[in-house]
Amino acid sequence: MSRRSIAVTLVVVAVLAPSVAGAQTAVSVGNATGAPGETVTVPVAITDATVASYQVRIEYNASVLAVESVSGVDLGDPVVAGDDGVLQVTQTRSDGVTDPVVARVTFEVIGPSETPSTLWIAPSATKAFAPNGTELSITEYRHGQVRVGSAAPTSQAVASSTATAATTTPSAGPSEKASGSPVLWIVGALVGGVLLGALVVLAIGRWT
Repeated sequence: MSRRSIAVTLVVVAVLAPSVAGAQTAVSVGNATGAPGETVTVPVAITDATVASYQVRIEYNASVLAVESVSGVDLGDPVVAGDDGVLQVTQTRSDGVTDPVVARVTFEVIGPSETPSTLWIAPSATKAFAPNGTELSITEYRHGQVRVGSAAPTSQAVASSTATAATTTPSAGPSEKASGSPVLWIVGALVGGVLLGALVVLAIGRWT
């Protein structure tokens, strides 16, 4: 084999090798953040593969999250099973979809603030199959997480704070209390003026 043939062969191998070795099927669950009482939705996806059938098992903290609903996306609505803290979704089809989002899971946040829950993918109970029935080799599990934030203030709390603000209005200072009502001050001034005028008239009458 000539040096040129060897060089061409090495180039072909170098080009094809990453596409063969790089086909690493991954299962992933998304991340989300929600306050207690809210709902959050995360996607479940399988990438770097053409998938016809699958089974994904997700484990979570049942004191923080409760499953509200599960809907299918690219492969139709899955069969849902599980109990508190465990969710399993399964679907079987004859045709495949490349890099499918297999489901969207909606959780209700029931735990206290600042208490996260990992959405852990159980490798031993998670599988994916090609359209010809061959089991795909899953090489990566990208676990998700739901972070729990602070709850928004309720209307009752807002009303309470408003009432408190109304009761803390500063009272009149000493100078304001001493001055009294402006109306009374004006009446007093008028009466004083009348009396002064009367005294002046009497004084003039005595000197004339």
